[in-house]
Amino acid sequence: MENSDWGEWDGSQWSNREAENFKRLLEILDRGTDFWNEWRQHNPRTTCDLHGATFKNKDLSKVNFADVNLSSSDFTNACLREANLKNADLSYANLTNADISNANLESAKLHQVTMPNKVVHGELLNSTLEIHLQHYIPCLNDLRVWYFRARETGRNQDYLDNIQSFAQEFKKGTPNAEQDPTIRNSEIALSAIDIEHLSEDESNYRKLVSQAVKDAKSILDYRGKDAKINNKKIREYSSIQGSYRLCYFYQKATLEIAEKEKILLCYQLSGQSQLGVQRIHNRLATFLNHEAKHLKPELNRSSNTNLSQTSLKRI
Repeated sequence: MENSDWGEWDGSQWSNREAENFKRLLEILDRGTDFWNEWRQHNPRTTCDLHGATFKNKDLSKVNFADVNLSSSDFTNACLREANLKNADLSYANLTNADISNANLESAKLHQVTMPNKVVHGELLNSTLEIHLQHYIPCLNDLRVWYFRARETGRNQDYLDNIQSFAQEFKKGTPNAEQDPTIRNSEIALSAIDIEHLSEDESNYRKLVSQAVKDAKSILDYRGKDAKINNKKIREYSSIQGSYRLCYFYQKATLEIAEKEKILLCYQLSGQSQLGVQRIHNRLATFLNHEAKHLKPELNRSSNTNLSQTSLKRI
């Protein structure tokens, strides 16, 4: 698949601005579901990303979460009765003991979701969710993300070509898919095996990101240097090989990984959110892992290293 077919996808360029937006959305929601629903009605074009938020024990009955990114969020013991979750992304969300009776789950993304055992009234819920999981209806954006996740985790070209073929089929059968890549077509769904592959690729990608973040933290901790940008304290490390740059912002507890000045990943290391996992590829992950593995011998040779002064206290 060539970039000319897909365009160059690198996700949103997450920054402190996005962290502030995340906080603002939670503040609006804290004012109650009626206030939230009214706010959404007056701001229909505002993108709501609540990825990784915690809603344990919250009463969110009748909340309007349509089209909201709720992936990796925690809804343990939450009440989502009659909630509008149409087109919401609930991938990897934790719904343990949540009440989602009469919730609208139309076209919701439910990959690797932790399903509730039962709703408050005792009705079994698994059959409802399994229907969605076994007959997932993607949009063009979903297929693009799947392709890049598969490519970045090392899938072979035949595998990538199969995703591309499905995408071409989808575009032929879905008018205006290019103009609006969030459109879904109920007549075009992924098979059970495709869903399994997609979930596996997403899981492998998350592992790649997790390891890359861990290695980047080690490199910054032991090889990074403190500096200031616009009077804000940072810790940074730059490599000649690959032109990679790692930067940790102390104030926001945020890690950035860039390649040739292009931000690939912005990851918040504190609070409830995990921001902007965009693009980590095998070459970068291998480099970070290689650098991190050389830290232990280096530290053993340096008996005067004072970890209490050099370590990132907020990581």
